[in-house]
Order: sequence, then C-alpha cells, then structure tokens
Amino acid sequence: MTSMGIGSGILAVFAIVPTVIVRNKKKQAEYDLSIFYGVRKMKLFRAQNAAGLTDIRMAYLLEDFPEMGADPAERIRARLPRYYAEHLNVDFFAYIAEDNGKLVGSAFLVLSEMPPNSNFPNGRIGTVLNVYVAPEYRRQGIASKLMEMLIADAKAMELDYIELKASSDGYPLYKKLGFKDSVSSFRPMKLTWSKNEET
Repeated sequence: MTSMGIGSGILAVFAIVPTVIVRNKKKQAEYDLSIFYGVRKMKLFRAQNAAGLTDIRMAYLLEDFPEMGADPAERIRARLPRYYAEHLNVDFFAYIAEDNGKLVGSAFLVLSEMPPNSNFPNGRIGTVLNVYVAPEYRRQGIASKLMEMLIADAKAMELDYIELKASSDGYPLYKKLGFKDSVSSFRPMKLTWSKNEET
C-alpha cells in the first residue's frame, strides 16, 4: 500500500490487490483498486459488464470531437452496445474509475491478432483508446492508475506491445509510463469513403 498527497492536504490511499485468472489459456492480472479521498471511496477496476461504457465513451468523443453533430453522435451511441456485447473481455478490455456508482474515468484496450513478424513475434498487439477522466476528477492520478492496470494486463496477455495516439495533454503521462515516440520509415496512410460515393 502506498500513499500520496492530492490537492491541498487531501490524502489518497491506493490499495491494490492483484489476482490472476486464466481465460483462453492466457493469464491476466486482475486488480481491485480503491482510492480514498477523505471519507469518499472510489473504485478502479476492469469492467465485467457493459454498464456505463456507452456513456463514458460518448463523454470522451464529445469532448475530443466538439464539432460532431447530434446525428453522428446518436448513430455511434446506438452501435456501441452491440460492440460491447460481442467484444468485452474477449478482445476489448475496459478499465474504469467509479465514484459512488458513477463512472468518472476510463482506459480501453483493444487487441489485434495478425501474422507474426520481427516487430511482433507473438502476432498480438494492443491499441489504447478512450483514456478519459471527467473534468472534476482530473489531476488526481486516476488516469495514471487506470493505465498502470491496463499495462499490467497487456503484459500478462503476452502482447508484443501496446500503442496509442497521444494528445498534447496526455503526452507527459504516457512518457512517464514508458511510452516512446514511434519512428518508422513507413508513412501511415488510410482510405476512407462515403456511403453516398458513386460506384
């Protein structure tokens, strides 16, 4: 157990109790992490069901893409439950901060499997998405603890590496956690198209 000061004299106590489970013949570390702010208790955990995941995904997207209109937002919201039902704890893992039943923070890990090569000899990599903390809970170490849980699971799953796209605000945190700038001789490209595009 470790302690650290948060804010002006408020003490937060982090209690981490790891266990190991076996799913699909891969070991994964599980954590029950509680943070105490005075008399208030916050829980950090890996989601076992989809409750609240749609709302916290939308909170992240609406902040990150403020120009997104109501129609695209509703289409995304409508599709999220099916995705969680099919992928949660299969190749998608959600790490959640909860305060008194309210989801206030998240970090998502999406697994990809592909033919191995020298860069990923196990053929398994992870992509980090939706690292988000509600505005009133920021600067309290929550994102850092969620990412530490995610990284521990990624190592237990024997992923070759995990990658992310860092915002300017998140970049210092990821550097502190050990992420390095990606350098490649290859230029990333993508092809997009519209439903209304003529064929």
